[in-house]
Amino acid sequence: MARPRLSPTPEELAKYDARGLSDDEIVADWLKRTGKRIKAKTLRTVRSRAGMTDKHERYDDTVPPEWGPVAQEHDADTDLKRLRQLGRRRRGLPLLSDAEDRYLDNWLRRLTEDGELIFYARTMGFVRVPVATIPGDYLVDPDYVTPGIPVLRRLPKS
Repeated sequence: MARPRLSPTPEELAKYDARGLSDDEIVADWLKRTGKRIKAKTLRTVRSRAGMTDKHERYDDTVPPEWGPVAQEHDADTDLKRLRQLGRRRRGLPLLSDAEDRYLDNWLRRLTEDGELIFYARTMGFVRVPVATIPGDYLVDPDYVTPGIPVLRRLPKS
């Protein structure tokens, strides 16, 4: 015989969500209704396993898939944060604040003034590559550089 379920089913959780209850309110109601104590983390797990959570937004134009997954130790890098913000801006999505918008403008301006592009490798992290070191053919090739996006998608063949 199967073990009795301790947490709400995805269907029950969807009903709670439709009522607009927070996770803490759901936990309290579940305890009151069933006498079973659960944690808010349990609710997040049920949502995740049932496919009820939003996937993280990907910005393939500004954070190229050619780079592969970003290593956890590089996930808080300023260049990555600015590239994701640039992706949001290019899609017409709002940034977090006016200050973030100014930071992004200053970051883009500084990259342009310094003549640099951003490149990522798991072993090195985010590095700035001087445009002067890139052969001209690659600067106009969309497989390597996209106009308006300060990213070197892949390294030129040597």
